[in-house]
Amino acid sequence: MIALLVVALVRAFALAALALLAMPLLSRAPAAARRTCLTIALGLSLVAPLVSSLAPAGLVPSSVVARARAPFAEPSEHGPVVAQANGVAPLASEARDARGPSMHSVLVVLVVLWAAVALVLVVRLVAARARASRLGLGGAALEPGIVVTSDVDGPVVVGTFAHRILLPPASLEWSDERREVVLAHERAHVSSRDGLVRLVADLACAVYWPSPSTWLVARRLSRECELAADERAVRSGIAPTTVAEHLVAVARESLAPAPATTFGMGSELERRVMVLLEGRASTWSRRRSLTALATLGAGLSFVACAGAGSGSGSGHAEKASTTTAAAPTSSEDAQVAAIAEEERSRVVTELGAKGAAVLVMDATNHVLLAAKGDVDTARVPGSTVKPLVVAAALDAGLLDTKTAIDCGGGARMYGTRKLSDASPHGALDLAGMLAVSSNVGASRIADLLGKARTVRAFESVGLGAGLPPRIDDDFELAVVAAGEGLRATPRALVTAYGALVDGKIEGREVFRPETAARVRVLLEDVVYAKEGTGGRAAIPSARISGKTGTSENGKEIYASFVGFLPSRAPRYVIYVGVDSPRDNAPGGRAAAPVFARIASRLSAR
Repeated sequence: MIALLVVALVRAFALAALALLAMPLLSRAPAAARRTCLTIALGLSLVAPLVSSLAPAGLVPSSVVARARAPFAEPSEHGPVVAQANGVAPLASEARDARGPSMHSVLVVLVVLWAAVALVLVVRLVAARARASRLGLGGAALEPGIVVTSDVDGPVVVGTFAHRILLPPASLEWSDERREVVLAHERAHVSSRDGLVRLVADLACAVYWPSPSTWLVARRLSRECELAADERAVRSGIAPTTVAEHLVAVARESLAPAPATTFGMGSELERRVMVLLEGRASTWSRRRSLTALATLGAGLSFVACAGAGSGSGSGHAEKASTTTAAAPTSSEDAQVAAIAEEERSRVVTELGAKGAAVLVMDATNHVLLAAKGDVDTARVPGSTVKPLVVAAALDAGLLDTKTAIDCGGGARMYGTRKLSDASPHGALDLAGMLAVSSNVGASRIADLLGKARTVRAFESVGLGAGLPPRIDDDFELAVVAAGEGLRATPRALVTAYGALVDGKIEGREVFRPETAARVRVLLEDVVYAKEGTGGRAAIPSARISGKTGTSENGKEIYASFVGFLPSRAPRYVIYVGVDSPRDNAPGGRAAAPVFARIASRLSAR
């Protein structure tokens, strides 16, 4: 939510700035064209967030993932939780609570402040509109829609959809020519729906009050509405000098400005008179105006859609992006679905979690038997992607299962940035590296693969759309390989793990079958090795393999476990994800036990 609000504010600022930059290009165009351009910019800033939030997954652009920060260092089953923050892993001696307020907390305070001010402004707007709607109710009607009333000192139009033109008592002494000029101007406001236009501007200013460009656009829009009404009066056959003469005369009669939410003589009288006296009639044809507006409208729409669907990487989750592989076919098994839902509800209750997701896939045909909880929201997957990186390197012949991986004593420096593990290790084979979930080890494998092959590896299993828009250096590549620099839905991750069953996704070979089998064997150490992070996933009735995942946002954790039942000839692929478990329990403590309970119940079928 925070990310969506920030994106909306940045989008509103950009739309308004672009509209203001377009004004010099439209200086010789009719004021109505400029008015339309400004209205589109403000309107898009209001509707774009709503469209983004309602758009189905896959219809919006891939999210822009935050620039790489150090991945979470997963502890072994009994190890300490090592926190990460601000793109650099803390030293082991640093306590989580010593970090002070997180950026997330600061953003929450700012968003609350933003919402509070916006609410006050909206309430004021509603009250002002309500007061304006009551103006002239006790006046004398000259004709339908035109009322003479002492409530105003100058001619104004009130109403958003049902309009009334209000004239001051002095209008009874006006000449027929003056009344004709004034009514021509005010009727132009009515026919142009300027009351609705002004409402859009006022709402945009209320919602995006921190954006100065939005306020500037609203002010410029008010001016262009008045100029457009003057132009329309001139086009009706009234001489520009006549319009200017009566404009000044009526302004002198007005003792006070019109209400802010209505349209009357407005401000910037001198500017309007100068435009009329200079006879600055537009030489633009209607076709040229429409072409210019269509071009500018397309540009504004592009800016409005640029951030749609993005969370900017600052939160745990965001709506799913499109992937390069189809989701598994679903054919719910009532008994499996009941088990999944019972265990999902249980972990939420027991761990006080914000939510949980459970998926069970038939490993023999890649059909989903159960999908419970929020399985279509993209999240930072954490270390669950490491087996996919290992599989890509094995498949490319860059290493074998006995290759020694230098885990650097639990740390690796990239200039001032540090990649850390939960505990120090030197050289480990692939099984050991996966068992302790070494981020440093994953970075070594990414070095072997290189950026292009690492990206292709994720794309091949359907996770390409969740990658960051670019990977600029070795640190960012390491972070992606460790599972922090990308996003994936639980459904997409189960699909990817299906490739570790038989090497295929939707019948397309991703890995050689022998590679998939080797990776599953390697993952057994995650569960059974002394320092494995997933020991709590073990069950007595079958041998398990799988991988823990833990990602961090501020002071909250997303914990997950994905595994195979049984390891050597899988019948099921099971995913468990727990959002913000109590005490920030990592994947091995929050999700692995849930996997074990589900696996035990399924193995008994």
